[in-house]
Amino acid sequence: MARWCYRHRLVVLLLWVGALFGLGFAATTAGTDYANVFSLPNTDSKRAYDQMEKAFPESAGDTDTVVWKVEEGTVGDASVRSRIQPALDEIAGMKGVGAVAGPYEGERGAAQISRNGRIAYAQITFTEQANAVPKELVQDVLDTARDAGRDGLQVELGGQAIQRVQEPPTGLAEMVGILAAAVVLFLAFGSFFAMLLPIGIAVFGVGTGLFST
Repeated sequence: MARWCYRHRLVVLLLWVGALFGLGFAATTAGTDYANVFSLPNTDSKRAYDQMEKAFPESAGDTDTVVWKVEEGTVGDASVRSRIQPALDEIAGMKGVGAVAGPYEGERGAAQISRNGRIAYAQITFTEQANAVPKELVQDVLDTARDAGRDGLQVELGGQAIQRVQEPPTGLAEMVGILAAAVVLFLAFGSFFAMLLPIGIAVFGVGTGLFST
């Protein structure tokens, strides 16, 4: 069998490529029933979340954070509040945002300001869990908050929903890994074709595994 594969290596390569594209086509036409949603039915946490969603739907989703820091003065200065507060108000009015708890809201908000007065944060609560929040909404929140930042005012955001938008493009890390492996194999074997064979087998294996799930 090994001899036949070696003698007809071009045929074997074409069969591999054909099988990979065939699985890809089958996976595409089979539909998109997969959903990146995690839940544990019949558990205390799930029942608590369901009750929270019924009673307080605006506070049942994922909570992310906006943090800002000033280089001079304090976050309570009028020049800072005039940039941050309108941004928070705009975010609070977006569809899909349940609530925004800022540091300029009485004694409770004062606890969200650092002792030296140079750092403050606000909490943004979405109406859905992080994996269900539309990326378009998260991007709008990011853009609105960051637009408030200028010279002397640094604005950063964090949280699960924010992280989904800030992740590198799908496949970028894999491509970097493949290129790194190709360089190492080429240096080890000293041959382009000797390097290409294990890379091709690995890509074929990963591709068939992804399309088969």
